[in-house]
Amino acid sequence: MAEKGEGRSEKKMGTYSSPIAFAYIFNLIVGAGVLALPQAFNKAGLALGTILLLILCAMSYISASYVIECMAAANAYERMSKRRERVKDMTAQSRKPLNYSLKRRSPSLSKDNGDSLSHSSTEESVSTIPPYCVDVSGVYDPDKKEEQVNITEVTPLMQPSSDSEILHLAPIDEDFEIDTKYELGSMATLFYPKVGVALYYLCICLYLCGDLSVYAVIAPASVTRVVCDMYSHYHNTSNGTRDYETENGTDAYSDTYSDACFPGLNKIEIYYIFLLVFILCIGPFTFFNMSKTKLMQITTTILRYLAFMLMISLAFVRIGQGHHSSPKTADFKVLPNLFGVSVYSFMCHHSLPGMVTPMSSKKYIYRILFSDFTIILVFYYLLVFSGVFAFRPEDMKPLYSLDFFNPGDPYWKLVFGIYLALFPVFTLSASFPIISVTLRENLKCLMKLLLSEPQIRGLLGKEPLEADKSIKFPFVIDRFLFPVLALTPPIVIAYATQQIDILVSITGSFPGVGVQYVIPATLVLFAHYKFKKSFGKYKNPYSTPLSHVVFMVIVLGWAGISVVMMVLDLALFPPKTSEPF
Repeated sequence: MAEKGEGRSEKKMGTYSSPIAFAYIFNLIVGAGVLALPQAFNKAGLALGTILLLILCAMSYISASYVIECMAAANAYERMSKRRERVKDMTAQSRKPLNYSLKRRSPSLSKDNGDSLSHSSTEESVSTIPPYCVDVSGVYDPDKKEEQVNITEVTPLMQPSSDSEILHLAPIDEDFEIDTKYELGSMATLFYPKVGVALYYLCICLYLCGDLSVYAVIAPASVTRVVCDMYSHYHNTSNGTRDYETENGTDAYSDTYSDACFPGLNKIEIYYIFLLVFILCIGPFTFFNMSKTKLMQITTTILRYLAFMLMISLAFVRIGQGHHSSPKTADFKVLPNLFGVSVYSFMCHHSLPGMVTPMSSKKYIYRILFSDFTIILVFYYLLVFSGVFAFRPEDMKPLYSLDFFNPGDPYWKLVFGIYLALFPVFTLSASFPIISVTLRENLKCLMKLLLSEPQIRGLLGKEPLEADKSIKFPFVIDRFLFPVLALTPPIVIAYATQQIDILVSITGSFPGVGVQYVIPATLVLFAHYKFKKSFGKYKNPYSTPLSHVVFMVIVLGWAGISVVMMVLDLALFPPKTSEPF
């Protein structure tokens, strides 16, 4: 399963209106990944960043529409498959000899005293009519017992002349209604071959692991920044020294992890302490089942919107105070890095099925999706443009929210700065357990898929798995080993590096490209092929002109360009050690 509890949802889901769906999708796309965008935008140039972000938005919208089309195709495929099985059963029954045994009273004539007629009851043996058959010789009415009813012929309502007719029953528009939730994993299992399913789970596991690594770095790094800078500022001020000055509104305080923080501890050591605290407090939730509650979603949404509005407002205040820069137009040398950071900005595809299925009406789903992407693009432009004109490239930090924190600011502004610096900690701490549980479940699915293969079972000295049985892990492996496997890689990565821009670039440009572009495009391609092969035609009312094979090739080509750009970024601009936040 690609998401926690992924697969077809048998439980009837709650519904919500189109405006609520718009808000949910908006909240799904606008995440903490956008905080790495302003610095990359500033380095690459205003014109180059604007054009690239527009193209990314368009490509992400196209691939998101593929996910919705595949959801409709999966619903129709399931309905048509069940209907085909029913028709096969009906046909098999209709070809059996008709041997009826329904007892019914029928009139018979006998002479009484030689001249009078009377009805005597006799039993006639006639079978119960199957529900898919009709009587073509008469209808029995129990209120008219005096009338003779002869049931001599029973004809099936539906009797295809061959198996090919059964296999090519034509789907109708109602079959494509999105009533059952199909996550990416269940759609991959339905439409992909086995190799494709395994590659899907591998890709989603790498993506989720990268997500958790970014979260595991951002949270302790943000706390480290606030605690160390506040301590250094007020400690030095109380001693009569000020090594934290502001010149033209920029920080003159040294910002490397080798700087001392608390007595005997430098910033990197404080970072490791907070990383340990973060893992001890949040990590244990991976061993349990956890889902995002409505209260949690509302809370994180309010915190997120408040933070972004504050960043935009404070950037304009800064510009009004005369602290502004003149951004460059374009710097193609930095394009690969901008590519890697920006490709992560419109990610929503892995969670889109859970947002779309509960909608009470999907009639205008593509309009809602288009409106979301358009407004988010404008919102990103507003956030990035204000930051680009408010901060010089050399003054911006990889995490944009930290640019507004300065211990030397007035108290009212310092409060906002502390909130913005710690805001990722609140939102990411709420998301970390959910994503870690999702990764744990995907690791189980990947392992079950591998262990079910006859070749692998043969290497392990086990018999091939029977078709009606699935693999069950021992309690220790299920409850302890898989959670540890989900937590260990992000912790190791967060310990080894604190470079958010590099982590975001790698996660977005490799597994992120797979989840955002490759999987949706190939899923809809395989859905077309398998549907036509099984049912003869494919006419999906949720298809768009963008689902033409030409657009699929364009999306896959864009995915290839993204990967090439990321490889160039790593080759031309290798990561530096101990880069500060």
